[in-house]
Amino acid sequence: MSSTIQLKDYSKSATHKSAKLIGGVLMAVGAMCVIPIMGESIVRFWHGYLIMYMFLLSIGLGALFFIALDYLVGAKWSVPIRRVTEILTGMVPAAAILAIPILVGGMDHLYSHWVHASDYVHEVKVDGHTKTSHDVVKDAHAKTEHTSKDSHAKSEHKSDDSSHKKEAAHHAPDKIIMGKTPYLNKNFFVLRYFIFFGIWIAAIMFFRKNSLAQDHDDDQKYTMYNTTLSAPFIFIFGLTLSMAAIDWIMSLEPHWFSTMFGLYYFSGCLVAASSCIAIYTIRLKEGGFLHPDMKKDTYYSIGLMMFAFNVFWTYISFSQFILIWYANLPEETFWYAARADKGWMCFSLFLLVFHFVIPFFALLSRDIKTRPSRLMFMAKWLLLAQIFDMYWAIMPAARLDVNFGLLDLGFIAFAAGVVITVFDRGAATTQLVPLNDPRLKVGLEFRAH
Repeated sequence: MSSTIQLKDYSKSATHKSAKLIGGVLMAVGAMCVIPIMGESIVRFWHGYLIMYMFLLSIGLGALFFIALDYLVGAKWSVPIRRVTEILTGMVPAAAILAIPILVGGMDHLYSHWVHASDYVHEVKVDGHTKTSHDVVKDAHAKTEHTSKDSHAKSEHKSDDSSHKKEAAHHAPDKIIMGKTPYLNKNFFVLRYFIFFGIWIAAIMFFRKNSLAQDHDDDQKYTMYNTTLSAPFIFIFGLTLSMAAIDWIMSLEPHWFSTMFGLYYFSGCLVAASSCIAIYTIRLKEGGFLHPDMKKDTYYSIGLMMFAFNVFWTYISFSQFILIWYANLPEETFWYAARADKGWMCFSLFLLVFHFVIPFFALLSRDIKTRPSRLMFMAKWLLLAQIFDMYWAIMPAARLDVNFGLLDLGFIAFAAGVVITVFDRGAATTQLVPLNDPRLKVGLEFRAH
């Protein structure tokens, strides 16, 4: 098959050149929107940065899960677009790099409730005197007040930052946080960062190495290698993804907990990844870079995935809410109460309509799932919905009013630039069709009935 099919070279195409330009411009514009505002509201800046980071990570992790699942179940319809999914996993190492600023300079602003609690525990264990604990609490207060000086220097009316800092100081080690310090401490947090990304990136390299090796011969052993790894990896993936969601998002409010939170973030990963797969499959196919025998039935299948995973996201989100609402325990309900205050109720209702109601009825249509332009529109819609969902999950932890403005638009532009740049570089260095995969022929013959 590889000897008879001539595919366009992406690396020499106008698409590649324009993608490089657009990606760079979007990142530059995003940075120019964000950096000037950074000094005015440092807390809002870091929460916005975390939203962008978790959104980009969700694309890469969702794509990684799709690859492992495809190998595990022996899916054939997705073989013609496998390289699209493989390239999207490049968002994981990109997210690993983007996490470094948070680890270096953002933790005191994002996780001020617990980031210094381990110091308090250490002092108590050494001296055992209440006087020492008071000294440590004073240090925690001093640190939070010091971090708020920059924002007050430029604008005294930014009371949102100062109130957040004061609240963080009042949350200096209490019994609940003290009990969680064996897990919630900076050193272990950073260690988990290296462990999680090490596992994910190693799996990406393994899957992709075998997939690309099959381009040079017809040996099915490479497919078997990936299939063998996929089963244990999916178990490890579920564990590491859940713990990462707890680390980066749930620990923003360490007094709150939900056993469904990891699954909630996972469902968003599936929505984001399937939407990106739809966008780039359409762009590459319409540009002549994918196999010419691939039919629109593949579009339909991707549209079905988008529909199914968006319904799954709704189911998990509603299940988490209804269980907490029914139990009505104060230690659980305050998380949702914060998202029903200071304008967040309107945003919550908006998210319900934007993320579920409209996409649900739109993606019921077969016409939308088979027409490239309409499917791409819905894919972009769902990507924006995922950003709004991350905004809803993260920003209220700062105890700030809803204020979706230039800062947030800047982060969205920067995130779009990162996605375009990462995918463009991956596509320019990869053969976009796995021509020697033994299941490619069956995948091209796939028809959705």
